[in-house]
Amino acid sequence: MKVVFIAGQFSGANAWEIACNVHRAEAASLRIAQLGGMPVCPHSLGRSMFGTLPEEFWRAGCLALLARCDGILLLPRWSNSTGACAEARHADKLGIRRLTLGHLETATLVRWFRYPAERGASIKQAIEADRAQR
Repeated sequence: MKVVFIAGQFSGANAWEIACNVHRAEAASLRIAQLGGMPVCPHSLGRSMFGTLPEEFWRAGCLALLARCDGILLLPRWSNSTGACAEARHADKLGIRRLTLGHLETATLVRWFRYPAERGASIKQAIEADRAQR
């Protein structure tokens, strides 16, 4: 099963904006799960734990979680978030696949989610392996 980290704005001017940002991340997480992936949504943890420990602790933890993921879903306006920008850079450094909401409606992504990691790292390899078995 592919694991996808959800990256986007968490902070807001008030509790309402934070709640809206968390809801958007959780809605994207549900869609990832419906397609066959496993979402990692730090927004859900942040909703309960925000302010309990220094922000640096949570950001470092998010990067550690991201390093264990197969993909990163960048939500709209992610570039307005210092944390999401750091996560995107970290994902690029590690070669983790970037996704956007537009990817969630493509057959290619569904195939990627459902393709066993042990059979190959890329969709191109998956397609070639499937053709060879036929």
